[in-house]
Amino acid sequence: MMIRTLLLATVLLAAAPLAYGRTLHSCDAESDFDITLHPNRLELTREHGNKYPNRVELVDGRLWLDNREHKLTPEDRARVLRFEAEVRALAPRVREVALEGIAIAVEAIGLVIEHLGGDGARLDELRGELAHHGRQWEQRIRTAQTTRDWGTGDDAKFAGKLVAQMVPAIAGEMATSAVRAALSGDEAKLEAIEARAENLEKEIEKRIEARADRLEVVARTLCPRIRELDRIDNALALRLPNQRRLNLIEIDND
Repeated sequence: MMIRTLLLATVLLAAAPLAYGRTLHSCDAESDFDITLHPNRLELTREHGNKYPNRVELVDGRLWLDNREHKLTPEDRARVLRFEAEVRALAPRVREVALEGIAIAVEAIGLVIEHLGGDGARLDELRGELAHHGRQWEQRIRTAQTTRDWGTGDDAKFAGKLVAQMVPAIAGEMATSAVRAALSGDEAKLEAIEARAENLEKEIEKRIEARADRLEVVARTLCPRIRELDRIDNALALRLPNQRRLNLIEIDND
């Protein structure tokens, strides 16, 4: 059961830094672009060098594609203004989803620590490490202004740091307690370890899984905003070479 808890924590930590992409996925949407919020402009970039445009900038109703401004109709200018406003309204809500994912993961690992028993000093050390790593990741999410900070390879490694550093220590404490009890022939202690695991399962069902389910519901409430972005994008009269649409975001309606 403790392993199940740690796996849940790992999933949540993976979800948190990729909240933008996972929010799109849960709404049957996708985008090639990363978004960066600047004080006076919205920047969308993608790494695929063979696609046009690789960089889109929205500034007060004006539009640049790969550093070249495109003249817009009054209607498209209004759409560009609306698109930027919608993204800025959506960003803090996506951040909240990411932060809640981190909080749930920290709580899940914290529950395992609380159920370990054994050396009080070692448990205090583990709690301190957990709090430290949790604060680190929360700060990363709170200060990020670009979705690239939530989804690159390096950031995925950073997302797993909490579990990577905490799980071996926790697993070691679990194994040590069980081995000591077995070697000593202390059946009462072994039974106590099993009882703690059973209690943890109930605690997980009561607190962690229910909280994670609520987070999924909250994430899905963002879908109308995602669909609105797609509607604005599709309504643009602007056309790329070969009469292609800009397609900053796409919804799978199948």
